[in-house]
Amino acid sequence: HVCYFRHALALDERRVKFLPEYARGGVMESTDVTQHPNIKEVWFPGTHSDIGGGFAENTDMNSRTPSSLWMSYEA
Repeated sequence: HVCYFRHALALDERRVKFLPEYARGGVMESTDVTQHPNIKEVWFPGTHSDIGGGFAENTDMNSRTPSSLWMSYEA
């Protein structure tokens, strides 16, 4: 059972393998999400790895990025 759901999405991601997957499933945003205050999906500038989705070479993730600060605040 999930009480709260937070999802950071990459606004500048163009790779097909990193298409956004929304809380209600699929690649199209659902209007149903706005009716659930416990679900937040927020877009941030950058690619997947810029907003917190890591990759092997990026072991020094900056914890002061807007997406990292938002994730910390929402935790």
